[in-house]
Amino acid sequence: QIRTREYTASLAGMQLRRDGSGLDSDLVGVALYMDDNGTGNPANGDGIFQPALDSRASQWTTFGSAGIRTAVVYLNTPRQIDTSTVTYFVSYRVSDSAQTGVTQGVSIQDKADIRLSEGTVLPIPIYASSLVTIQPTSDELNLVDYNKSAPNNFSIPGAATQGDNDVVVARLTLQTLQRTAIWTGLKVDRYNPN
Repeated sequence: QIRTREYTASLAGMQLRRDGSGLDSDLVGVALYMDDNGTGNPANGDGIFQPALDSRASQWTTFGSAGIRTAVVYLNTPRQIDTSTVTYFVSYRVSDSAQTGVTQGVSIQDKADIRLSEGTVLPIPIYASSLVTIQPTSDELNLVDYNKSAPNNFSIPGAATQGDNDVVVARLTLQTLQRTAIWTGLKVDRYNPN
């Protein structure tokens, strides 16, 4: 949350310090969102981060671009700040290959981390987020169709001769509903109804 005691200032961006035991490369990017519920007016914010509604106020920036554990995130358009509070959320994009079991957080260390294009920042305490532990991805592979004939009129042969090779016995249509999955094998049990 940011505001002035009196008059106005123009917020251009912030320097953010990455905290925790993880690496800069564990994060694809960092961005600022303004709490406005999609209205463009911070007075309509509700204090809840909703990335589908709240306005992304900056481009995605990588940590390390301004030094190890550091990113400078500039607003797309400098924001006039006055005595009314404006809430910004710091959002991370976690890499698909991020280390698991490590922590990530963010902090603003001092007044020099607040970048104004107009105005002066008074001394501030260190603002630090809690640390978030990176969990492994929950990958899932689903069988969504069995022996589907479309799009090429697939069908199973009615008979096979002893010694035949490459006899199709089933067509499996698989899909991941979230993230990715690596298929390493298939166990097939021979079934004989006789």
